Amino acid sequence: MLIDFHAHSKGISKCCQIEGDKMVEVVKEKGMDGIILTNHYDKSYVIDNDIIGLAKRYIDEYYYVKECGDKINIKVFFGIEVTMSKHDNIHMLVYGVKPEFILKYPDIYDYEIDKLSKIVHEENGILVQAHPYRKGVDKLLDLKYLDGIEANCHPLYDGSYLYRITTLAKLKNKIVTCGGD
Repeated sequence: MLIDFHAHSKGISKCCQIEGDKMVEVVKEKGMDGIILTNHYDKSYVIDNDIIGLAKRYIDEYYYVKECGDKINIKVFFGIEVTMSKHDNIHMLVYGVKPEFILKYPDIYDYEIDKLSKIVHEENGILVQAHPYRKGVDKLLDLKYLDGIEANCHPLYDGSYLYRITTLAKLKNKIVTCGGD
């Protein structure tokens, strides 16, 4: 099964230019089986201090894209890309939690890495740092809080840092992920 582990849709992620229904069509055209929809979950996306409103919009977008995927036999799994406000806007990927997770912890972008790691693991999730070496800048957080590291697979950024990441992951017993971002 070929899955993109880091996908965004225009309905939530401001960096994305494609609507969810069109995205799953492209996924199918490219011969993939599915995606993990890891839209950005960012404090700057909160409107009028309505944190729960952001969480609900986030979940609604997931279910919309999942419904579109179901219609054409493309799997859409739930994920989150948290922009951590207290860690220089480093991005963390959360996998394996249910959509309700975001309602239970709507302000996760304000958590320190130790707290985020704790709640993700309490909810049987997996925490992966997204693109820690993007643009050649080392922003890798303490691996004791992480289950994995993402290799940069974004087509607009140079270097996947795959050798560096796989070597470190093997040494520290961490998983390596990659996605189109």
